[in-house]
Amino acid sequence: PEWIDQIRNDLEIKLILSRNFQTTKSDVLQPNLSVKTPLATYKVDANSFKLLPIMKTIFLFRGKAVEIVENDSVKFGIEVPSSMIDPVAFEIAGSGHVRPYRSGHVILADAGIEPILSEDILIKTVDNKYFIGEYMYDRESEIEIRTIDDFPEVIQKVDIEKTYAIVAFYTSRKKLPIST
Repeated sequence: PEWIDQIRNDLEIKLILSRNFQTTKSDVLQPNLSVKTPLATYKVDANSFKLLPIMKTIFLFRGKAVEIVENDSVKFGIEVPSSMIDPVAFEIAGSGHVRPYRSGHVILADAGIEPILSEDILIKTVDNKYFIGEYMYDRESEIEIRTIDDFPEVIQKVDIEKTYAIVAFYTSRKKLPIST
């Protein structure tokens, strides 16, 4: 996944996301446009992006199981391409992990696309356990990841309820308030 953090401006973020999710608006997809190009000329159609509420909190503590809970009240969201298939945003709470897994940061994942080997993945099992880490291999009956605590974890495919391809990370300053 590409980093989306405080050193990028809003237009650079939209450019990165439009490339990753093949946004179809002609003014968003410009094949020869790069971040080095003066971005003042880069026009983004407001309809190409949507505000995705941050509906879940992911609790990450070094050496402990990953826990995900639904947020009681949704106060913030992040901008994502409208073309994402099944996006979900997780706000990180916890301590003991380095960037990008810091408290307050947001993970953008898409359950509608296939995870890619060597990229980060979030897995939910049928018994409601969660695993997060680098997608190491996929065999006929199992998946192995290297957890964010740097341990190998083998998960049987029959035990997997859902996989989420992690596609971007946001710092807390990229969260946008949602008015109620």
